[in-house]
Amino acid sequence: MTSDCGLRGKCLNGHCRIDLCWNVVCDENEFCRDGKCYKITDSFCWNSHSCGNKHKCVSNKCKYIEEFTREKNNCDPGMIFKNGQCMMQENCVNIACEQSEVCIDGTCSSLLGTKCELNGDCNEPLICKQGICVEDLECLNKCQYNEICKEGICAPIQGSICEGSCSEGYQCINGICEKDQCFAKVCQITERCDNGMCVRVEGTFCQHAAKDCGPLFKCESGICKDTIKDMMIQ
Repeated sequence: MTSDCGLRGKCLNGHCRIDLCWNVVCDENEFCRDGKCYKITDSFCWNSHSCGNKHKCVSNKCKYIEEFTREKNNCDPGMIFKNGQCMMQENCVNIACEQSEVCIDGTCSSLLGTKCELNGDCNEPLICKQGICVEDLECLNKCQYNEICKEGICAPIQGSICEGSCSEGYQCINGICEKDQCFAKVCQITERCDNGMCVRVEGTFCQHAAKDCGPLFKCESGICKDTIKDMMIQ
């Protein structure tokens, strides 16, 4: 989905939020939270959900999965490793794909059924089996719609550690998954979704038309105004 919130912004619950972890590259022993890299290797854990995508919980300690050492897997979805650093692919700026998808030339493509060598080639929740990205049968249809499965254990998506993307209906912001109450919410043309509720746009405060008012509205003197009426008068 393309956002009107700029390179570092994401639309959550009808408002633009700055993702402080956007384009932050941490090393393999760390994860990004609020724009800073924190060491996760050897930190305490109850299960692998506490360790992020590149670590496993072993004897109550997060251990780095060696299969992720290849350069291309150290970059977020939609990015490539080039000239010693992770760089955004052309046409993939502001494209947020599902966790089991990858952005290629501006389009989200499923990794299911594609060739692989390691689990890191597939992205969770898919795993690499006999050279093909497949669903993890240990987790298949086991969890509730608002949960994710790892190693057969279910945990809430909300608040889980993420790198770049989360499950459908959630946004990865500042290193954690947050539920988007406006996901799939359909409002009238003169309304916008605000925290899951449809509200009238006209008369609300604004600074930028695209971010605060949406299409068919303009921001005039700090207030959203309907341009449809102007077109009808003309």
